[in-house]
Amino acid sequence: MPSVGRRTFYAIDKLIDNIETVAGSLTSAFHDQTIKIGVTGLAGAGKTVFITSLVHNLLTKQRLPLFSPLVGGQIEAIMLSPQNDQTIPRFALERHLDDLTAKNPGWPESTSQLSQIRVTIKYRPNQLVTRTLNSTRLLHLDFVDYPGEWLLDLPLMDMTFEDWCQQNQQLLTSEPRQSYATDWIKTCRQVNASGRFDERTVERLAAQYRDFLLRCKNSEHRLSNLQPGRFILPGDMAGSPALTFSPLLDFQKQKGDDVWSYRRIMSDRFESYKKKVVKPFFKEHFASLDRQFVLVDLLGAIEAGRSSVQELEETLDLVMQAYRPGKLSWLSSLLLGKRISHLYFAASKADLLPRDQQKKLTSLLSSFARSKGDRSLYLGAQVAYSALAAVRATEAAEIQQNGETYEAVIGQIKGEEGKSVLFPGDLPTDLRDLRNFEAGDFTLPKLTPPKLTAVDQNGIPHIGLDRALEFLLKDAFL
Repeated sequence: MPSVGRRTFYAIDKLIDNIETVAGSLTSAFHDQTIKIGVTGLAGAGKTVFITSLVHNLLTKQRLPLFSPLVGGQIEAIMLSPQNDQTIPRFALERHLDDLTAKNPGWPESTSQLSQIRVTIKYRPNQLVTRTLNSTRLLHLDFVDYPGEWLLDLPLMDMTFEDWCQQNQQLLTSEPRQSYATDWIKTCRQVNASGRFDERTVERLAAQYRDFLLRCKNSEHRLSNLQPGRFILPGDMAGSPALTFSPLLDFQKQKGDDVWSYRRIMSDRFESYKKKVVKPFFKEHFASLDRQFVLVDLLGAIEAGRSSVQELEETLDLVMQAYRPGKLSWLSSLLLGKRISHLYFAASKADLLPRDQQKKLTSLLSSFARSKGDRSLYLGAQVAYSALAAVRATEAAEIQQNGETYEAVIGQIKGEEGKSVLFPGDLPTDLRDLRNFEAGDFTLPKLTPPKLTAVDQNGIPHIGLDRALEFLLKDAFL
């Protein structure tokens, strides 16, 4: 055999180095990945309960029969990890679990500020290349909980203070807003927009305007198109000058250019709010999201009647603008081409309905969410709609009436002894009927959480969380 020279050995050695380099780079490319998942919705939609149940059921690896990476054996371990961003408050998972699993269980407190929690999944990838180069990988899931009210500030970015004042004056021509704003309107009428401002008056106007927004939100009408969003859920900014302003009435009739006038002070704080509160949220947090859950309390709006349904429809359209950034040049520039790849709309509290009504709820949500938005404007994102219950507080039942059998549910109504058979009413069949629903046509009971036993081993009963995970994460395990 011919001898092999030193140069040949060097060539072989270099080839091996090159192969190892390529393999190393491929291994790195197919190594740990992080997916940031936003969870939002207006107050009362159930964000806190949703994240608590979703994370806990992942950790126990129970009650997720439709989540194929888990059922198929790809997932080896799931654990909580320290979150990557240490400047954001941690989602209080343990405290919320304590609320749900107490001797006398209660619902956790609603979301009031930004929070985050990280779940790490160790799994074996499906693809042959990744299985060969690296037998297991880590997937970090960062669940980011933030109030949907903050998304309602999007339209403010394209408004001047005068635009905003005129918008509010138009809204106040109708009820029930006009009645709820009586105190603020009275104080506002006493202020000369051109006059020299007094800080105590500014504070009183801001407080009364915030009270007006809260009355709208907490009323039987469940009004939801309320701005600015931070006035309702200020988080750690409560009392700051950036949140101490209000619109002015008859804005065009009372012009004043003095730097100390109410007009200039309110206008400056409005612009400061946009610059220092709204824009940083979208730049530092929203722009980093990869996938998104949007929870919608459609049942609550249906119960409140047509005005609430109409209000929620308009509000949801404002929320969805965040996921259609093509129409908002300033937001597109912040995202730098990044888009949310998966968008999941979920009508919450589906456990209050019998199974046949749950299908109606999903259909209504799909029509409702798309009524004003062209799906193509989501720029390639995969979009899904579903009805779900993060914690199932009812059991299926049947009732007999006039010789007919109807599906119903059984649950524990808050403040009552024993469980009751519940039938809230028939949901409308289409969007036209939904818009004509009157208050009282549909009634939702206020239920207590179920008494959970052996939750650490068995997970939390729910409706649809596994289906949501399958849609949102299946491709991450390829």
